[in-house]
Amino acid sequence: MEFSSAADTITPGQPIRDGETLISSSQRFELGFFSPGNSNNRYLGIWYYTISPKAVVWVANRNIPIDDKSGVLTVLNGNLHGEVPVIQPPGNFTLRLEKNGVPQLVISTPSKKVARSGPWNGFQFNGIPMMHNLIVKPDLVHNEDESYYMYDVFSDTVLTRLILDPSGSIQRLIWDEGNGEWNRLYSWPYDICDHHAECGANGNCRIGKTGLWTPICECLKGFVPNSEEGDTTQTKKCVKKSSMESECRNGEGFLKLVRMKVPDSPWLNESMNIQECQAECLKNCACSAFSNLDIRGKGSGCLMWFGDLTDMKECSEGFTWGQDIFIRVPASELELVDQVS
Repeated sequence: MEFSSAADTITPGQPIRDGETLISSSQRFELGFFSPGNSNNRYLGIWYYTISPKAVVWVANRNIPIDDKSGVLTVLNGNLHGEVPVIQPPGNFTLRLEKNGVPQLVISTPSKKVARSGPWNGFQFNGIPMMHNLIVKPDLVHNEDESYYMYDVFSDTVLTRLILDPSGSIQRLIWDEGNGEWNRLYSWPYDICDHHAECGANGNCRIGKTGLWTPICECLKGFVPNSEEGDTTQTKKCVKKSSMESECRNGEGFLKLVRMKVPDSPWLNESMNIQECQAECLKNCACSAFSNLDIRGKGSGCLMWFGDLTDMKECSEGFTWGQDIFIRVPASELELVDQVS
């Protein structure tokens, strides 16, 4: 049986040896060395203290196990050290908080983006359908000193964890004490339109009524399928109509799209309001769209996109995510919209 020390902190003068553990002051988590399943390898990890079998939520040396019980964890000059390097082990998929410009969650492989959440809009990441619920509340801290994503539980009795499974899907799990098992609250990518750039540049991905895995790719207003690739439903590239180039600053305007996952790689200005954002975008012919950075209240901040609009998705029926975005179109497209409405 493993011995658990009474302390909930590790100090330079008191290392943690294999067979000893630290238990958090809340009695929620335990840190120590463990062996998964029938393996004799030893790993440094953190798991839920009250759940059996162990639900490990963090592992330090996944790719460099210890083959005996000689492991020791110490603090040296404020850093954790062990018999082996304390590292985050890489896998086929990686979940990270992308901090260049506007923070967003990204699932990727070493060669490509698999899915992205869309930027943080003050409430949640813009394009993840299942963030709002009565169990966990997401939050993001992003300033000059630090950038991180976290969540709070609405009740201290709730045990939950977020995992990235081998297929590249995020799973939010909730512990069911009565049945002694983890139940899935939501997963992401939620449907095929969550796949990065599923409909290509300047396309909108919509889920049809026949199911979650039947996307409908449409070119945005003012764009047409690339003639070189053919006029197909699953077009991978939409290009500007020929008239759009000549109409820049001459009767152009912006078409409002509602409840949208906004495109990738925006330009950011936190101090502009939406009117200033529109004026700045209109006077630059390369600006193809704009939106609010923060949608709380009357909205604040400015996002602008230049060139192609990539990885857009329309909010599916029954969900409340997404936000308004205004895309640049020639006057002829705005007149068509007015006639239809």
